[in-house]
Amino acid sequence: MRLYVFQVNEKATFRTSMIIAAGQVSLVDTAASSTPVASAPLSNNVATISVSTLSAGTHNLVVTFGGDSQNAAVTSTPLR
Repeated sequence: MRLYVFQVNEKATFRTSMIIAAGQVSLVDTAASSTPVASAPLSNNVATISVSTLSAGTHNLVVTFGGDSQNAAVTSTPLR
């Protein structure tokens, strides 16, 4: 499975490459901690997460999907 970013401004929108996925997608700033900054449920393989709460500055953001009964967990490469 891959996670694709296709829009970033005040919200980041992610789409999976899977046929059907269920669960949460989380945005994690690995420079600060491993705790998710925000998360959103997948709906039709798309999740939109607000990033307006991030402070100004440099962030090392990755997207994580915890997996479900049909799909393994996955973490994206850092978003740039």
